Amino acid sequence: MAKDKLIFVTNDDGYSSKGFQAAIEVARQFGKVVAVAPEVVQSGKSQAITIYDMLRVRCVSESEDVVVYAINGTPVDCAKFALDHLLLGQKIDLAISGINHG
Repeated sequence: MAKDKLIFVTNDDGYSSKGFQAAIEVARQFGKVVAVAPEVVQSGKSQAITIYDMLRVRCVSESEDVVVYAINGTPVDCAKFALDHLLLGQKIDLAISGINHG
């Protein structure tokens, strides 16, 4: 598979969760990865979005084929920010969402 594929990875367990890290490691074998997840666990937030608080985005790590961002919002905030700002105008070849614990 070509390494020029763009893969978006997200989850609801936070950017430091083992499942999120595992998804990134698998995805990076197949292309460039942009990964965006909440700063802390946000399980069970479903379609919640942040309306009244300011969102803060932080680049956690960056290498040639993987960029990881943490956002102080909900999982939907993460996906929306990635699609509306970080990946705007780019064609995403694959989206992967979370590997949950348990």
